[in-house]
Amino acid sequence: MSNNQFDPSKASCPLWKLIAPNLLCTLPPSECSAAECSLTAPLTCGGCQKTSYCSKEHQKKDWANHRKLCSPFKIVQKPGYGRHLVATRDIKPGEVILEEVPVTCGPKQYTAPVCLGCHKLVSLSGYRCSGCEWPMCDEKCAKRPIHQGECSVFAQSKLKPTSLKRKNGMEMEPDMEIEHPIYECVTSLRVCLVMGLKPENWKVVEKMETHREERQLMEHSLHNQHNIVTFLLKHAKLAEIIPGVTEEHVTRAIDALDVNAFEIRGSFHSIRGLYPLTAMMNASCSPNTQNSIDADWVCRVRAARKIQKGEEICDTYTATLSNTLYRRKSLKNSKYFDCRCSRCADPTELGSHFSTLLCRVQGCAGYVVCKDPLNYAANWKCLKCETEMPGRDVQAEQEEWEEKIENAPKNIESQKKLLEALSLLYHPNHNMCVDVQFNLVPLLGLSKKTDLIAEAEKKLGFVENIIEVMNKVIPGMFRMRGMFLAELYTTKLFLLRSKLESKEISKSVFVRRLAGFRTILVEAKTILEFEPQGSIEASRLESVNNFLTQLDQVVADAGKILTQ
Repeated sequence: MSNNQFDPSKASCPLWKLIAPNLLCTLPPSECSAAECSLTAPLTCGGCQKTSYCSKEHQKKDWANHRKLCSPFKIVQKPGYGRHLVATRDIKPGEVILEEVPVTCGPKQYTAPVCLGCHKLVSLSGYRCSGCEWPMCDEKCAKRPIHQGECSVFAQSKLKPTSLKRKNGMEMEPDMEIEHPIYECVTSLRVCLVMGLKPENWKVVEKMETHREERQLMEHSLHNQHNIVTFLLKHAKLAEIIPGVTEEHVTRAIDALDVNAFEIRGSFHSIRGLYPLTAMMNASCSPNTQNSIDADWVCRVRAARKIQKGEEICDTYTATLSNTLYRRKSLKNSKYFDCRCSRCADPTELGSHFSTLLCRVQGCAGYVVCKDPLNYAANWKCLKCETEMPGRDVQAEQEEWEEKIENAPKNIESQKKLLEALSLLYHPNHNMCVDVQFNLVPLLGLSKKTDLIAEAEKKLGFVENIIEVMNKVIPGMFRMRGMFLAELYTTKLFLLRSKLESKEISKSVFVRRLAGFRTILVEAKTILEFEPQGSIEASRLESVNNFLTQLDQVVADAGKILTQ
């Protein structure tokens, strides 16, 4: 199903029956999957919801073969954890655990004007849909199935984006890429439209977590009530399109998106999609899975490392390369729970020291960690001299430095000074130090006026350190690891060539060491191949494949010379 033709009225996933057991089966009649049986199969496997059998007897008989193909997980309910996924067998790294289409997709709540067909940024002065008069790329986009539902709503209500006005009353330029408030309602509207387009899918939405009690107390609750709920019911007259739709329905749509939606990256303006089963995974700041959403908006969840039978299958809902204070605060504000995963509970963050400070007592130089990371107010204590720091002071200082990092010029000199200053206060592996190293990696080696070899050696140190930190906090086949492995190879290759050109090493030594780099490229290739076409990772994969071809050719040519 190409995203050009994604139709929410046809969106379906057999696995959604695991979430909503009363969901009507949409599978066409089929023959029994047991060997040498062609009888009609009215029974469906409760694990994968795909394979059918004529009888329980044949289902048991076929289990030895089917168990390798059946979904490798089950949904478990546990007090304090809610519903979550648990592995029913060992799962190999890179193996697809599940895949699903979205219930629907759409723009993020706060966005500049985008085409409601392909979701690319558009101008308010450009082409407009002939039905609803909303800005679109062209007629082709206006006819895409994803747009038809809201088109009817907006056409009937005559609501459309108009130029925003400045405080002085003057209209803003139509091509300015600034957030437009009318777009806040679009994706919530698309979720509500599922009630009429495909009622079975609305049953799945009703089973999704919303955290309504917590969310109604948040600051943005009144904003959403006015800009989305009231707007759709009063101004867009949604009840005339969906009979019986209520304030509770629209609120559920908003909540389901905010709590469960996943970002869909692509060449277009990034959007969000509602993937019910993927959202069923509990959070971990050291997850064992990673999902990729391709150009068809199909989400595939893969094992990032080996998952043992009985182990919980986890995803992450925050930036894994951020420290515990930031992650837990972010999860509390956006997902409405206090993360208590093994990484958050460990003062050293699984031995990475990603949150560790340096002792402020002169001459001590000990490491300072939080006494109880699951308590926001807990004091921090030096592991050497046992001096304590109030938790509120640590948080305030960190927020101050985060702002400095955010606002610092992205040039080598400014970033180096920033790293030097941070190194006096924080462990070298603290996430803020690593953040600056992230900033420096693409900058080093760009200017020909500098000592390129010295910069490459510095860059190599940063890349190796970042990979080592990732090995501790997010070990496994994550896309970021693949990207940094490619960076590791190119940096090592530059330094090796420099040694060859300066005659510090012979050609034979060059070839032998180059051949040793092949494992780096192979691992990068394996990881990046999981990513969808059009992504930045897919682009890097092309480079990795070229590097592999060149490396193998150099080694092969050297081998021919030796055998002559």
